[in-house]
Amino acid sequence: KAYRVDRIERVVECEPPPNAPPEPLPYDHPSHPRIRVCLGPKGLKRLESDQHLFPLVRGLEAPAAIEFHCPPEELDWYARFFGDLLEDAVVESPRELIDRILDHAATLQKIYKKV
Repeated sequence: KAYRVDRIERVVECEPPPNAPPEPLPYDHPSHPRIRVCLGPKGLKRLESDQHLFPLVRGLEAPAAIEFHCPPEELDWYARFFGDLLEDAVVESPRELIDRILDHAATLQKIYKKV
């Protein structure tokens, strides 16, 4: 819906509804899992094109590293992202992300053993 600013007469702050969900935590909140990854040359090159992750990279030559917090619901995405880089992005923590990468690899192995 569009509102015309020239027609607004006043703005009043309201209380949130009684059953409103709590505000979501910021993306990089310290309570979220901390991801730490050691990057090889190809991993570093891949992150250069990512406007969100590349500013977090420490070091401009391999071995470089990246460390950040992310919401737990994004761990599956990072498992595929870093897992697909193989030895050029070795996840050091959290253990939950490492386990998801291993699960992803096991699924790929099952698929291609049938072929």
